[in-house]
Amino acid sequence: MKVGILTYHNARNYGAVLQSYALCETIKTFGVECEIIDYRCEKLENVYNYKKIPLSNAREFVKWLITYGQNRKMDKNFQEFKKIYLTISKDKYNYDLISRTNDKYDLIICGSDQIWNLYLNGEDYTYFLNFVNNTNKKMSYAASFGFSKVPDEFKENIKNMLNDFNYLSVRENSAKNIISDLTGKNAEIVLDPTLLIDKKRWDMIAKTPLYKKPYIFVYTIAPAPGIFEFSKKLAKEKNCDIIYLRTSHRIKKGMHNICGISPNEFIGYVKNASCVVTTSYHGFCFSLIYEKDFFYALDTSSNNNNSRLETLADLLNLRSKCINYKDNLSFDDIDYKEINKILEKEKEKSLKYLKNLID
Repeated sequence: MKVGILTYHNARNYGAVLQSYALCETIKTFGVECEIIDYRCEKLENVYNYKKIPLSNAREFVKWLITYGQNRKMDKNFQEFKKIYLTISKDKYNYDLISRTNDKYDLIICGSDQIWNLYLNGEDYTYFLNFVNNTNKKMSYAASFGFSKVPDEFKENIKNMLNDFNYLSVRENSAKNIISDLTGKNAEIVLDPTLLIDKKRWDMIAKTPLYKKPYIFVYTIAPAPGIFEFSKKLAKEKNCDIIYLRTSHRIKKGMHNICGISPNEFIGYVKNASCVVTTSYHGFCFSLIYEKDFFYALDTSSNNNNSRLETLADLLNLRSKCINYKDNLSFDDIDYKEINKILEKEKEKSLKYLKNLID
């Protein structure tokens, strides 16, 4: 059997690339051939094209100049990671060519990540596997919409495409509810692929940072007012430095700013941190993997994707680690003995879901 995965493997995003690696490597453990389909979504390719000069907007041009070096470094690091660690199809596909994969794979899995976020991918319905001519070959694993409610303009198309799936799994409650409301189907909630691989496997690819002083690792990908003030106060109490992984042109004072690091280094910075503060779902996941003291913040924008964080936090009884809820915020040690019991049970369920379909 040969399995193809359709996901955001080519995004310059730590979570996207690491979950791609994790899902493919997990499926290989079932004794089948598996690779990531090298599909290039035009919208995403443009988003991550750091070489394209924005000449129509002076402000964007200045930002481009400031971030060009870090984006070039980051792109090089991601390309090297993908070359070494990701099993990617030799053939490349676009919207017009993707149907050719029908004869190459016995099963095609879409997921994980926000593959059904049509705002993010430019309304590319390829990620709903609309090109697959055999419904028995289609399944999703830990797929995400990136919004809690489907915009009206997308509802009919999404409903029709989801109805073609015999097997659906998602990673958050909001996605489960969307599928139920639109189609009446029951989607399984499964773990993100990064949580299917144990710590020893991640250790094999993690790169230890050169920074030797105790530090708090801060990684933000969404607006969260107060998170930097919180991090500075926490660092003072713990007598730690702050390492801030920035993805924009803005440098934060009072912190050791880093940028453009590789996915291997990202894992290493989490692994070796005294504490993690993040708005990132995968920052949350890797904090769990390495049993870190950590705090997370929710996205305060109106069009947020907090459901994935909230679903995992509720599963593990970790709402008390959310800095948005100041009155209930806990600085007590996290009981990882209990959390690992829950995660192991969910891992068994998620692996069983995958294995049953492949078998």
